[in-house]
Amino acid sequence: MAFVPYSAGPRNCIGFRYAWMAMKTSLSNILRNYELLPGEPGTEPQFKYRIVTESANGVKLRLKKRKN
Repeated sequence: MAFVPYSAGPRNCIGFRYAWMAMKTSLSNILRNYELLPGEPGTEPQFKYRIVTESANGVKLRLKKRKN
């Protein structure tokens, strides 16, 4: 078993919940203020099929400022 002193249990990282909340808040602000659109034509993701499907070349998105 790997040595993981701060990943689980009573001695887990004290900043984990703060970091998780900051990430959710940032994502919420982006989704509320911007419309996510697919990238330019020709930038479609190429999939790698493993245990979990993932993109071989990343996922390209464009953000468009919402008008409201």
